[in-house]
This record gives sequence, C-alpha cells and structure tokens, in this order.
Amino acid sequence: ISSPVNTATVHGAVSVVAAASDNQGVAGVQFMIDGALVGSELNAPPYTMTWDASALANNSTHTLQARARDTSNNVTTSAASTVTVVNPVAGAPAIDALVSVDQPNNQGTVTSPVFSTTTGNQLLLAFVATDYLGGTNTTVTGVTGGGLTWALAGRTNVQAGSSEVWRAFAPSPLTNVSVVASLSQAVDSMMTVVSFSNVDTSGTNGSGAIGTTASANSIAGVPSATLTTTRNNSWVFGVGNDYDTATNRTVGANQVLVHQYFPPVGDTYWVQRTLNPTPTSGTAVTINDTQPNSDRFNLFIVEIKALNAPDVTPPTVS
Repeated sequence: ISSPVNTATVHGAVSVVAAASDNQGVAGVQFMIDGALVGSELNAPPYTMTWDASALANNSTHTLQARARDTSNNVTTSAASTVTVVNPVAGAPAIDALVSVDQPNNQGTVTSPVFSTTTGNQLLLAFVATDYLGGTNTTVTGVTGGGLTWALAGRTNVQAGSSEVWRAFAPSPLTNVSVVASLSQAVDSMMTVVSFSNVDTSGTNGSGAIGTTASANSIAGVPSATLTTTRNNSWVFGVGNDYDTATNRTVGANQVLVHQYFPPVGDTYWVQRTLNPTPTSGTAVTINDTQPNSDRFNLFIVEIKALNAPDVTPPTVS
C-alpha cells in the first residue's frame, strides 16, 4: 500500500493505492479492509480504489492491505497500513494532513515527511518534543516550511527537554512541502505536523485560530493540563516530553494518542488530543495521562478554534 501511509488519519472518500510487481507479470490486485477482500480484482495498473470512510465511527482504526496475484496464480498479501478515521464534525476544525517524524542521534534539526493539503485557509501546527543535553535547556529556535511564516504558539521546558507548538497559516493549498524545526542544541526529538481546515482565519500566521493554551510540568507526577475553551466546537491537542523513561502513555478519558516515540536515549515524546471537538464554549478540557505517574515531564496544550462555529448553547426559558 503506497497510500494512505501507515498511521495516517483519514476521512470521507479515501483513495487507496497499491504498487505490485512480479518477475513474470502481475495478473491482478485486490484490496482488503480489516482482513476482508473488497471490490473486484484489478487486472491492470493503476491499482487504486475509493474507500468510503464517511460513515465509520470517529477514532476507529482499520487496516488496509492489497493482495497481488501473478500469472502463475501465486499470491502475496502486502503489509498492513493502519489508519485512523476522523470524519469532520459539522462546524468544527477538521484534520487534513498529518505527518510525524522521529529524530534520533542528536541532530540540530528535525524535518517532517513531505505532505500536501487539499484546500486553502488552513492552520498548520508543528508539535515538537525534545531531549536535553546540558547548559541552558533546549528550545526550538525557529520553524520553516511551505513558504509560510511560523510563530511560536507556546512551549513548556521547565523540566529537562522541551514541548512546543508552532503555528502558521496557509491561504492556498500546499503541494509536496516539508517542515523543518531548528533546535538550540543537537538532541533527539520528534515532530508531528497537522493541518486543520475550517478554522478561524483572522489574525496573522494562524493567530486567530489559536484559543487558550495551558502548560504543566513536574519533577515527578502525572502529566495533566487543563484549559477552558473560548469557542463552540474547538479542538484541544497537546504535546509532551518525558525525560526519565520510555513508557507507553495511558491517556485519560475521551482522549487518544496521535503519535508516540521512544528515542534511543530512553525518553518518551508524544502528541495527544481529545477524541472529538468540544461542543460548547466555556468548557474545561483536560489533556492528561494516568500512567506513568512518577516521571519528569513537560506538557503544553492548545485550543484550535473553529470558523464561525454555530452556537449550540440551549436557550433559557423563564
């Protein structure tokens, strides 16, 4: 499977693409979803099909595979690409592109995979988590990419390492771009870049699409930060770094991991979000993990504001 890539977030009508080759010739390719064959066998390239994910449950995960048959009827099934379905909520921000990169071996920059967006007027956020070596604690000194102007939305680096969110705004669709974050010292790091459509377009460089933010840190505690939303249907994401151990996060209620990385140095870097946007402005939203509960951590969370979100607050009757 060449598209969508493993761990991708998808929605709506998904174009699934496979590549197949054989020393004598490929007779046909058929796709599989969650282990079951779907559609008809395709007997000539391009090997592609459209998968309708619009009716599937949000935050459900599914496996995509292709089964190739050669002219001697030998059959091979591809490795699975696991994707997460996140269909847009009416009036809420929607994920368009999402890519992650894990950077070991103490590098001074971290560069995302190449990605494209389908529409203009999108907010781009770069979630960066880093290690620390010595002296002044690590920071991201700048972000570039897509011909956009990037600005810091916020960081937490009280404990060793740094957890940061950088923002930019793309008025036009982006094609085959990557994002580069420069670090103040050469350390292991991770970056996840997410583009959001249906966001507030006011301000500059994505500032209008950023609502409230919050941060937390501890020398030994449970990662947890809470903010209060400022608009109906806003979405809350967070990024964290654990300097002490490489430990799977056990996320709190109604949340999901977006990406997690265990670098060779024994840290954990991660991005997580609420399962769905929060319907009502003025709601306290927490990003938290229940385990581990005794490591050093930094955590920074951000509210992503919808464009012209409808008022869903019930009227008062007297």
